[in-house]
Amino acid sequence: AHTRKKLHFWDGCCPFHDRLSALDVKRAKEAYPDAIVMAHPECRTEVLEIADIVLSTAGMIQYAKTSGHRSFIVGTEIGLLYPLQKENPDKNFYPAATNLMCPDMKKITLEDVAASLEFLTGQIKVPEPIRIRAFKAVQDMVAIR
Repeated sequence: AHTRKKLHFWDGCCPFHDRLSALDVKRAKEAYPDAIVMAHPECRTEVLEIADIVLSTAGMIQYAKTSGHRSFIVGTEIGLLYPLQKENPDKNFYPAATNLMCPDMKKITLEDVAASLEFLTGQIKVPEPIRIRAFKAVQDMVAIR
């Protein structure tokens, strides 16, 4: 897609995906040689180059479910191991590294989301012209095509 808008990029990364090194992956592969290495696209290039497949977290869940492979090394936030194992109790999942826990992701709980919806807390107020344009963009994103 093309845009007439000027886009500003900066060098940045997810600090937890950036922690995962090729050495971590190689060590995991040595420990579990039959396992497929799934890496998140926000990992370092050196990790992506040696991964068997690069997928989003949702993609990892789907791939593990439909794949004939039985063992997987998971190169993303360690919290993904639980839903992977729950969805696939007959398969094995191993963390590519044990230091990939994101404290920011752990701050959001189901109870917090429910309370926010029930009591309408955490509202963001924007000027009406911006709200109208943003609402249109959100409608376009969720439209069934």
